[in-house]
Amino acid sequence: MKFRSDSAIVAGVGVLLLSVLTACGGGERKIVEPPPTGSSNFTLTVRPDAEDAGVAQQLGWTAGIPGAEVSVVQSGSGGSGQTFTTSATGTVSINALQSGTYRISVRRLFTGAETARLGAGSDAVAFVGENEVAVSSSPGSATVSIPASYRRSLVISEWSFRLKYTPGGFSTETAGFLELYNNSDATVYLDGVIIADAYFQAVDYPNFSCALTEPFRNDPAGLWTRFVAAFPGKGRDLPLAPGANVVIATDAIDHRAFDPDLVDLRGANFEFIGTADVDNPTVPNMIDHSLADFFGGHGLSFRSPLGGVTAVGAAVDPGTLMRSGVPPNGRQYLRVPRSTLLDVMATGSQFQLNNPTHTLCPQILNVAMDRKAGFFLLDSPTDYQQSIGRKVLMKLPGGRIILQHTRTSANDYQRTPRTPGSVQE
Repeated sequence: MKFRSDSAIVAGVGVLLLSVLTACGGGERKIVEPPPTGSSNFTLTVRPDAEDAGVAQQLGWTAGIPGAEVSVVQSGSGGSGQTFTTSATGTVSINALQSGTYRISVRRLFTGAETARLGAGSDAVAFVGENEVAVSSSPGSATVSIPASYRRSLVISEWSFRLKYTPGGFSTETAGFLELYNNSDATVYLDGVIIADAYFQAVDYPNFSCALTEPFRNDPAGLWTRFVAAFPGKGRDLPLAPGANVVIATDAIDHRAFDPDLVDLRGANFEFIGTADVDNPTVPNMIDHSLADFFGGHGLSFRSPLGGVTAVGAAVDPGTLMRSGVPPNGRQYLRVPRSTLLDVMATGSQFQLNNPTHTLCPQILNVAMDRKAGFFLLDSPTDYQQSIGRKVLMKLPGGRIILQHTRTSANDYQRTPRTPGSVQE
């Protein structure tokens, strides 16, 4: 297995916005610059998400999240914004803040002593997240709730399945890859671990409504899928060390031979297999358990232009999974139980998000699986040049990185370069 990583953490510096005071002749006279038009004094309180309140209670944080780095940026401004540090009660006071909508980013890593206080049974390592608040021209306040980030074990570190549009059609149908990373301190075994292209719907269509698909799209008991692959192995044949990653390609070949803009995937650790596959004999095949042949017959490629849900689950016999016909066509799907899920990544497209004729479904999938899907796919011919990569949360003293995991795709991932086999910073 391959692993390469480097990252750095920059400590936040608390800054307060103050009116500028200029001393003039005579020593007593001062000129105070007036605040910008339409500005106000604003108090922001940062609290743990209700689901993670127990973590804060264990740390003795009864009011809010103390010592958190808070970035405040006006939406659409493109600037770097202001940086603050929350008080002991989790608040920051901002003077002369102009009216508008602001993106609030919060980051609070736990110290070694705080981690020890949580005990060995907890793998929480931080509170981190983003939110938006509206500021009016009169003094006001807002409270933002921030989720905890957990170590977990096997997580999705990079997803790269965007198509490249060419005059003759699609040239990247089989040039995608999925990268998984061991985010824990213990060796994990890949034997039998499943990867699924799960049921996905983001938009409410007249003949394909959110209400119609609600029981399956928003099922709290698990994710539904027709396309499933599993790692080979008999139990302990495929160890993955802490900090190591594994790459699964749709086709483990050098795709640059067909298009110089594509990537060389001959070094992948595994490849998906299908009925019309180009098989690299030096790369082990995944075991296909799908209920239908994936488009093109090359195995899983997650290549829907409108997004999708990718799930990683613990070893389970697909033959034992619940089956049901899913509307509107009644095709058979398998349900991967929530209790077996190791990780989920959900993404829609900017086309869906920004199209004025589209109404989004209230929840792309149940919050027990993912709090909020991201919309990382762009309606752009060069979108194939980017991956969706999980954010790096921190770097351990020995150099190993820890990836962010708040069970919120919109918060945990970002667009990154394609780097199969190397965890992205």
